[in-house]
Amino acid sequence: MKLKAIGIIVLAVCIAFACNQSTPEQAVDSHLDSTKSCMPPQGKAAALAPMAIGMEALYTQAQQIKADIDKGKVLSADDYMYLHFKELEPTDANVVTEEFKEYALAHEAAFDDIFAHKEDQQKYFNAYVQACLACHSNFCPGPMKRIKKYLI
Repeated sequence: MKLKAIGIIVLAVCIAFACNQSTPEQAVDSHLDSTKSCMPPQGKAAALAPMAIGMEALYTQAQQIKADIDKGKVLSADDYMYLHFKELEPTDANVVTEEFKEYALAHEAAFDDIFAHKEDQQKYFNAYVQACLACHSNFCPGPMKRIKKYLI
């Protein structure tokens, strides 16, 4: 089941990039615009660091989780896989500090709480989104506007 979730996440990220942009260059430019504050001033390839790609996968998965909650589904951890993004190579290696790692651990715990508290998954999903916002307020604030859209 988790392998299926991984495949869905990768496919969704690819489709999102393909559907939202008419050319690969425009997709990279768009991603650069949304992450300007996270990146050292380098070429377009810098935007495609593994952590940046992983963050896009988390964003896509959050869309699905929110949609499922909105439909009244009871979520199961078997249907979603946590992406350990703190282990991925970031665009800027200076981002990975002890403080960043603490935020990453809090994010993972918030993700697990969504599935551990079946009676109030909306509340715990919002806490998960807040964990994203807390980190992004200190590291890479560019996507905060996108993230806020997931609060229910």
